[in-house]
Amino acid sequence: MKTVGFVIKKTSSRKDKTFPIYIRYNYTREKRTLLNTGKYILAKYWNYDINKLRKNHPEYKEYSSFIDSLRMKVERIVEDALIKEIEPTVDYVRSIFDTDIIFNDKDKKKDFFSHLESFIEGSKMRVSKDVIKDYNSLKKHLTNFQKDKKVQLTFNTITYENYVKLREYLIYDAIKPDKTKGLSINTVGKQIKNLKAFMRDCIKRGITDYKDLSFLKVETEEVDSIYLNEEEIKTIYEVDLSELPQLEKYRDLFIIGCETGLRFSDFSKLRSGHIKGDFIRKKVAKTHKSIVIPISPLLREVLDKYHNNPPQDITLQKFNKNIKKVGKKAELFEEIITVKKVGIKKEETTNQKYELISSHTCRRSFCTNQFNRGMPTLLIRKISGHKTEAAFLRYIKIDEEDAAKKMLELWKS
Repeated sequence: MKTVGFVIKKTSSRKDKTFPIYIRYNYTREKRTLLNTGKYILAKYWNYDINKLRKNHPEYKEYSSFIDSLRMKVERIVEDALIKEIEPTVDYVRSIFDTDIIFNDKDKKKDFFSHLESFIEGSKMRVSKDVIKDYNSLKKHLTNFQKDKKVQLTFNTITYENYVKLREYLIYDAIKPDKTKGLSINTVGKQIKNLKAFMRDCIKRGITDYKDLSFLKVETEEVDSIYLNEEEIKTIYEVDLSELPQLEKYRDLFIIGCETGLRFSDFSKLRSGHIKGDFIRKKVAKTHKSIVIPISPLLREVLDKYHNNPPQDITLQKFNKNIKKVGKKAELFEEIITVKKVGIKKEETTNQKYELISSHTCRRSFCTNQFNRGMPTLLIRKISGHKTEAAFLRYIKIDEEDAAKKMLELWKS
């Protein structure tokens, strides 16, 4: 049953102790979303029993009238969709609501970071936790940039001049989780991409006037990430860990990642309910799309070991740290030269292969090995999620000799 109501979130308190009021749209019991009304109140003015504004609120009539009009707007969106024989899904209702809603002048006067907080909070029901983490990272970097460079950020000061300053700050001065300075080009690009998404959202909502955002350039660079071939994966699987039994679960989880092509956020959360016969059926966290993965013989061995319930008590940080220890035990000592761009300079670093193994190695190894086996790229992309073949081919690791051998095999087939 599709229902529309109100709710405030006590976990979203601002500095002035007020909380945002949301419209809650329930498409089904499992699928629901929160739509931001742009209104904030003190908790004492909210009736939690019936989820309504109390009449003793100083601006009760104005607030009540405004949020009720938004509730009716959502109800009309649902009714119109049903009349047009369109399924009023969460994504559909949100897209129409976001396109039409205009906040009043008082809400427009909220500062830049208050709107950013509202944007992050309003996104929690429609994007993955990893994306929310990226949004919070953007907020942290913008706050530090403002303080470090003495730039007052407002919608009007998001200009080309300040974009150049922000980019330079992110590349050279931004503090990373390990306390070192300077973000990679791809990480800088992600910050700018998310800033652009926030600005577009505010423009669409009428919070700020339209402006051309083409100056916010989202830069990327090809990453020299490694992959493990099938022989190396087999070596990892067969390595003797009897003296280091605590590493066994990290090794097994790594094999699951290499055999499924899933991201860490997905392969580290596999449960028996996802495993149906010869297939894994799972909705991935990043895109919320359902995928089906055939279970290879090697993957079956690992899943059987854990009765289809592989370890779930492993964080990404611990995984990346310990899988390197497994790689060292497996003697993956090949020297790898990586090139990283810092500003306009390129820095070369030499590492042994085991030092570069991480959770992302699983996914890249899966895609590359399946491609080398002759698997059609369209089938691999069904699992990897790459939208175009060009993007997929940039992602996999295949050198000139491998490419030539592959072409020769295809000619003979």
